[in-house]
Amino acid sequence: MKKILIACVNYNTYDYTKKYLDSIEKAFINVKDVCEIFVCVADNTAINFTDIDCNYSNISCKSFPYHKNYGYMGGAVKILEDLGETYVNTFDYVIISNVDIELDYAFFTELLRVDSTGLGWIVPSVYRTQLEMSNENPFLLSRPSINKLNAYILMYTFPKLYDIYGKIHAEKQIAKINENCEVERYIFAGMGSIFIFTKELIHNNYPMTFPCFMYGEEIYYGELVRKANLKTKFFPNIKVYDVGGVSTGSLGSKRKCSMNKDSLKIIKKYMLSD
Repeated sequence: MKKILIACVNYNTYDYTKKYLDSIEKAFINVKDVCEIFVCVADNTAINFTDIDCNYSNISCKSFPYHKNYGYMGGAVKILEDLGETYVNTFDYVIISNVDIELDYAFFTELLRVDSTGLGWIVPSVYRTQLEMSNENPFLLSRPSINKLNAYILMYTFPKLYDIYGKIHAEKQIAKINENCEVERYIFAGMGSIFIFTKELIHNNYPMTFPCFMYGEEIYYGELVRKANLKTKFFPNIKVYDVGGVSTGSLGSKRKCSMNKDSLKIIKKYMLSD
């Protein structure tokens, strides 16, 4: 029987957390006889927090009321650390995600069909509702060059330039609706709203520490998979629906640029550490 651990992070997003957990419960019904799922919710909300309802009929669910903003990956990694390496290593898949997403009803059915041999990261389709259901994956087909990272670092130095890039990028994402995103393929990295890591990757990289507070997770974990001599593969039939940016949407351009720039500088050093 396959075992799946989900570590998700709530930060002032209780309504979305409830919808996400409900979608996990509905999707799990299809595989409950062949799979076990344990859902852990890190509550990073520091003020005006409330209890998270973890009472479900089919899935096991537990809230971790940290009430401190550890960041997205920081909150998920804190869960893995609290659970302990021995316990985490009993799972076939470790899923790390935001809570402003919902799983397709066939999510687990399709995941369990995957032959994960040689894989470190399984990438699903991520449909963005505010972009007319365009697919955010495959996110990065190939490893970005150091020159490209330097260009991004330069862009994040100038918030106005970042704003212009953001508008152009959104238009490109809308244009992707008509592109063919339905082919299984090896890629470098998937969209960071949800990570599906295999036991082969977790066993040698526990607790999957991310060296930055926020942003750049896709590039970092794509590089981690590469350095582990494993592969990242996109599976379009595994589907997720993402409303996107609920926790970070209120951040101003200057703050986003500063955090992105700091993260990319650290990630660039990691990529050069071979």
